[in-house]
Amino acid sequence: MMDDDLMTRIQAPPAPEPFSKRNRLEKEYELPYNTWKQDPTPVNASALVTAAQPMITSMVKPLGDSPALRNRAKQLVLTAAGQYDPEKASFRTHVMSQLQGLKRIATKQELPINVPERLLLQRRQLNEAHATLEDQLGREPSDTELADYTNLSTSRIAKVRSYVRPVSEGYYDERTNQDGDVSGTPTVESSTPQSILEEYVYTDLQPRDQLIFDYALGRNNRPRLNSRDIAIKLKVTPGAVSQRLSAIQQRFDQLQDIELFGT
Repeated sequence: MMDDDLMTRIQAPPAPEPFSKRNRLEKEYELPYNTWKQDPTPVNASALVTAAQPMITSMVKPLGDSPALRNRAKQLVLTAAGQYDPEKASFRTHVMSQLQGLKRIATKQELPINVPERLLLQRRQLNEAHATLEDQLGREPSDTELADYTNLSTSRIAKVRSYVRPVSEGYYDERTNQDGDVSGTPTVESSTPQSILEEYVYTDLQPRDQLIFDYALGRNNRPRLNSRDIAIKLKVTPGAVSQRLSAIQQRFDQLQDIELFGT
């Protein structure tokens, strides 16, 4: 049996340190988040929102990228930051989850009228496809490329696009029937020899040239643009646009010289 003096000299083993959960806050958000958390001034809030801009852009761009939507997204970022727990998730995952609510907000803000659900879904599908392909291609996608990506026909894409402007201006086009089709709005304006020839040449063009064709003539419910504005949209030089228009014109001239049925 140990004497009492020896027992007093034996030290108890140190207690284990409490388990420390992992901090999942990413490095790129660490400074703006911690600064804002400690001192939520407007300046620090602005710095945090600026750091979150890539997330905001990725969400609002497919939804129309309106100033009102961006302002709402900034509010959601700050609300998400106030609820954020670094031990439960990464900052990006938490914020992106909160920003999903923008889809519902966008529908309410942009559509003050009752629009067929099928058309709404296709419009959103078209916007998201447009944003994705624009990032992949480094330019605006053609209707043919959008059709391949979305499995919508080019004529349907033109109809969905034609419907966007009336909706955004806040009135309902009475020509629209229940499933969202626009009556009397064909992709080709009329079945004249000129329009048939246009369609024949158009389908034989590469995607970039189809875009140039559409913007030069205002086809498929795209705005009619001059060579300079087309060049800006497609990220090429005005000279390149002029060359492509000249080549398309030559194709028209060649076809018009052909005698139908060889007579």
